[in-house]
Amino acid sequence: MKLTYQYVLELQNHFQNTCEVVRQELSQSQEKQKHYYDVKSREHKFQVGDKVLLLPTDENKLLMQWKGPFELVQCQNDNNYRVQFEGHMKMFYANMLKN
Repeated sequence: MKLTYQYVLELQNHFQNTCEVVRQELSQSQEKQKHYYDVKSREHKFQVGDKVLLLPTDENKLLMQWKGPFELVQCQNDNNYRVQFEGHMKMFYANMLKN
């Protein structure tokens, strides 16, 4: 008959092994998803002063249309851009913009 602490130690080891398997599976899954995303994605590059169209986040996704053009004011980094939008500047991710 096992003692309680032996049972707890075995359970802890089993839990640690399970967590390691989950980490490995998650990593493989992330790599697959990145590959599938990269196949269809294209790099968006904009310059300050460009006129861009915005894909707004309206409540009804079926009726969403590109709006604009609006002026691109600042490149925050490779994927985030500040746009002069309806009287104020607002940050947008590159996937929400197009020339």
